[in-house]
Amino acid sequence: MSSKFSEQILFWYSKNKRVLPWRLQEKNPYKTWISEIMLQQTTVQTTIPFFLNFLNRFPTLDALALAPLEDVLKIWQGLGYYSRARNLHTAAQLCFQNSLPCTEEGWRQLPGVGPYTSKAIMAIAFDQKTAPVDGNIRRILARHEALQGENWKQQADQQAEILAPEHNCGDYVQGLMDLGSMICRPKAPLCFQCPLKESCRAYASGTPENWPLKVKKPIKTRYFAHSYILQKNTSDPLFLICKEEQRTLLKDLKGFPLSDFKNQIHPPSLDGLKLLGSVVHVFTHIHLQVQVWTGLWNPEYSVPNPQWASLEDLKHLAFSRLMRKIETLFLSSNLPNHCL
Repeated sequence: MSSKFSEQILFWYSKNKRVLPWRLQEKNPYKTWISEIMLQQTTVQTTIPFFLNFLNRFPTLDALALAPLEDVLKIWQGLGYYSRARNLHTAAQLCFQNSLPCTEEGWRQLPGVGPYTSKAIMAIAFDQKTAPVDGNIRRILARHEALQGENWKQQADQQAEILAPEHNCGDYVQGLMDLGSMICRPKAPLCFQCPLKESCRAYASGTPENWPLKVKKPIKTRYFAHSYILQKNTSDPLFLICKEEQRTLLKDLKGFPLSDFKNQIHPPSLDGLKLLGSVVHVFTHIHLQVQVWTGLWNPEYSVPNPQWASLEDLKHLAFSRLMRKIETLFLSSNLPNHCL
């Protein structure tokens, strides 16, 4: 059955594969690595323009390794999960003047590369027989085998190992990825177009959406914080910027001073400021509401790694989406056109 399963996937992929920029040329471990890291927690359509911009700026491993981290974070701006960019930069420096790994174990030694990513790179870029399993692939296998029980993910992983072909593993894996995205979708699967429908147990049941086992998503924790847009003085339109060092979510990114996250609304730590408004930003498991305050800087207020930036400078800094929301609120207030 494993041979027929893989043959059906390979044939379907040869006729229906998506045209994606990381697939347009010969197998390239560097491009495969970049794309797989970007695709973590990010959809294909969102990833495409970021991938193209990233490769235009850092076309080779050495170019990435030699670039300042701030340049990497700036190119990454808007894609989120900035630890991915930091890990790419660190890994490139570790491999600088050598080469990228050519074994699954070697890839696992690099920061940001886990079991799935290492397997995916080895299959796609090196055509090695291996069985990467992401959410799309697990869903296909769960439906095809009608996997039951709380350990269905482990069952799917075992089944993936059994079904992996000896040859053309790269196309096979990408075929499963495309099938899960285009046909065997979480909702409203297009079973009538699926090459596996004749052997799919979930399809035979008439209720394929019942697989896999539904898991309730965790409720996002609500937090509150304050951000301060502080002008240097009444005649100098420069604003205080600092570099985040503590919070992993925003580490190494620059932005307006931001208070600690708290689970209830609390007063700002600075006096004599004007409340501009608030912005809401959602991280993976956090719902954050930030009150934005403006005013003049007090020399007694210190922040780590301070710098002063003009309105024009702000456009070129590596800001997170949260900071861009705060900046947009400030710019739309018309306050930048007047002295605070």
